[in-house]
Amino acid sequence: MNGAALNSWKEIASYIGRGVRTVQRWELFFGLPVHRPAGRNRSAVYALPSEIDAWLQSRPVRDGLAEMNESSPQDGNGSNGSGDGLYSNGHGDPAALRKRITELEAELQSLRKQLLQSRRSRPSTGTAATMSTRTG
Repeated sequence: MNGAALNSWKEIASYIGRGVRTVQRWELFFGLPVHRPAGRNRSAVYALPSEIDAWLQSRPVRDGLAEMNESSPQDGNGSNGSGDGLYSNGHGDPAALRKRITELEAELQSLRKQLLQSRRSRPSTGTAATMSTRTG
């Protein structure tokens, strides 16, 4: 694109290939270079493509599918080979995640049983128990 200014949120979003709300969040939270001619928070906006390009180049990028396939060691099923069930992009292998969920559910059930047993084995201190000893 030539150096002509982008004169609205819609033009800026289109240039970047994202939605208007996304580029507004990027400006607010990540410093996307957007200018306001009036110098106020809620006025018209413009951005320069050269500044946008430089900003995009300076931002860290999460692993994409292409990078994952080219540069990440994998064990054949897309995981990173570490045995943790995570792909190199931080997302989990669905089969490994399902297995882990099953393990955690079993552990939770076991802990619930232990809790119930410990509650049953303690002497009762409730009002019904104290009242029965007074009247008996």
